[in-house]
Amino acid sequence: MAGGRLPLIRLAWRNIWRNKRRTILTVGAISLYSFLFLWYIWLSYGAQEGMLDNFARILTGHIQIHAKGFTDDMSVMKRISDPQPFISAINEEKHVIAYSARIKTYALAAANENSSGGFVLAVDPEREKTVSNLYLALSAGRYLSPDAHNEIVVGYVLAENLGVKVGDRVALMVQAADGSMGARRFTVVGLVDPGMVELNNSLILMHLGDAQALLSYGSAVNEITVIVDDLGNVDRVWQSLRGKIDTSKYEVLTWDEVSPELVQLNDLTWAKFILLMTIFALVAALGVMNTVLMSTMERVREFGIMMAMGVRPGQVTRLILTESFMISLLSVLIGFGAATALGFITQNQGISLKVFGAPDYLAQFGLGNAVLFTKVNWDGFIISLCVIMGMGFLASLYPAIRTGRLQPIKALKFQ
Repeated sequence: MAGGRLPLIRLAWRNIWRNKRRTILTVGAISLYSFLFLWYIWLSYGAQEGMLDNFARILTGHIQIHAKGFTDDMSVMKRISDPQPFISAINEEKHVIAYSARIKTYALAAANENSSGGFVLAVDPEREKTVSNLYLALSAGRYLSPDAHNEIVVGYVLAENLGVKVGDRVALMVQAADGSMGARRFTVVGLVDPGMVELNNSLILMHLGDAQALLSYGSAVNEITVIVDDLGNVDRVWQSLRGKIDTSKYEVLTWDEVSPELVQLNDLTWAKFILLMTIFALVAALGVMNTVLMSTMERVREFGIMMAMGVRPGQVTRLILTESFMISLLSVLIGFGAATALGFITQNQGISLKVFGAPDYLAQFGLGNAVLFTKVNWDGFIISLCVIMGMGFLASLYPAIRTGRLQPIKALKFQ
C-alpha cells in the first residue's frame, strides 16, 4: 500500500478472479439477466405501441367521432348528416395523418338457404387504406374496387357459414333510417382474415355509397375515424377536436374509451412483465450475494491481517463493494451488448405472434396476425442500468458491512 492508500481497483480486480469458475458463472448469470431485462423492456415498449397500433389499424383508429350515444347501441338513427365540417376540422390538425368516414351497422346476410348476422363496415375503399390494414388481410379474391358497386368482402368464417366463395352472391337486409327495410344482393369479391375472431365471424365490408343507399342515408355517415402520427399525440388531438365540435350532439372518443378491454390487456402485459423481472432480479441478486459472501468468507484471515496493518473497516467495506461493482459492470457490458444487437434486429424485422401460435385471447383483439417490434430507446437502457447496478449494490451490501465489522484478532484465528 504505497503512501498508506489501498489500490482498490487493482486489488478488487485481482480478488474477483481468485475463483475464476465462480466468477464466470456469476457473470454469466447476471449477463443473461441483463440481456433479458433490457431486451424485454424494449420488446414491452414496442409491443405496447405495436398492439395498440395493430388494433387501431384494424377497426378503431386512434380517435372516433359519432353522434352522441352511437356507441351504446349503434342505432342507424344516430348519424352525422353532414360530415364535411368535421372533416375540415380534422384537416386542421397537424398531427393527423389520415381519416376515414364510415358507416357501421348490423345486417342479416343470406345465401344458399343459409343465413347469419353480419357486421357491416362501409367505407371509401381508397381512403380506408390510409387508416386500416384490412385490405392487407385478404385470404382470397380482391379488395373493393374504388368505383365498382354492389360488391362486398366478407370474413372467411362468415363465408363458410353462408356456404359462399368468391364470385357468389349474398343478400343483405338492414333496418333503414327512414323506418323501411333495405335489401339488396351483393357479389362477394374477397374473403378476409384480419386475425380478429369477431370480424372473421361477421365482417361485411362494402362501398360507402352502397350502404348510404341501402340505409336511405343520403350523404350521411355514422363514424369518422382518425389516425394520428404518434400515440403520444392522441390526447392533444382529442382535446383540440373536442374544442371544435359540439359535444352536446356528438362524441369524440379515444381508442381506450372505445376499447377498454384493450387497456386491460395492456395493463396485464405490464403486470406480467414486472412480476417476471422481479423474479429475475431476486435470482440474480442472490447470485451476486452468494459470490461476494463466499469470496469474503475465504479471505477472513486476509482481512484480519489488513486491519492489523492499519486498514480501516470502511476501506474493507469499499473493497467488497468495488468487487461487486466490477462483477455487475462486466455483466452489464456483456448482457447489454447482446441485447442491443438483438434489439436492433427485432426492431427492423419484428416477431410474428402467428409464428409462435398467438393465444386465442389475443385474436379477440385483432392481434392474431400481429407482428411485434422492439423499440430501442434510452429509457429502457437507463431503467435497466439502474435496476441491475442497484441490485448488485444492495446484494453486496450485507457481505461488505459484515466484513467491515470483523475484529482483527478473531479474524486472524478464523479457520
